[in-house]
Amino acid sequence: MYATEKESLCQIIKSQIHQYREFQVEDLYKLIYQAACGGSHFLKNKRDTRKWLREEWEGAEKILKGETLLEMIDPRGKIMRVNIRVYKKIGGSFARLFDIFVRSGEKYVKDEKRLALYWQYVLEMVSKGDIPFEKETLKSFWDGVERKGFPPVHHSKAYVEANRPSYRLVLKSLWEEFEIGKGFV
Repeated sequence: MYATEKESLCQIIKSQIHQYREFQVEDLYKLIYQAACGGSHFLKNKRDTRKWLREEWEGAEKILKGETLLEMIDPRGKIMRVNIRVYKKIGGSFARLFDIFVRSGEKYVKDEKRLALYWQYVLEMVSKGDIPFEKETLKSFWDGVERKGFPPVHHSKAYVEANRPSYRLVLKSLWEEFEIGKGFV
């Protein structure tokens, strides 16, 4: 039996909260934003995008405990995070990662309806006691991002300090097209 989109998202959220320390409301929103809207907001200036990735690539250091190459963050199975430290360590190509990231971003379509649906699933999880957030805190945060037109956000400072996130979002289909047979899938 296959899990529904809702069940899959709930499992992804629980897994992320369990895996990553200091998971705050901003990180929760960022996760579901990425699952619903992808990462095309990074592509406004490809030169800057390449520079930011290059800086992360060059600073990629020791792999963190439990860090994997790929993390499926989309309950539909379309969008993944590629963890840069792992990819670099196993011999991945900077140019290939940049290309896959850009091509993925060009194909993303921001889906605010899906984002709102995912947020409702989050609120249901809170009501059931499945995740450690206060409903009022989530409501206040949502109201703020709604007023701003549902922008992408950065990870919380606490999350960044605890986990040092370093990844890029890619479409699973493009990742497989570029990396299958090269030992990375």
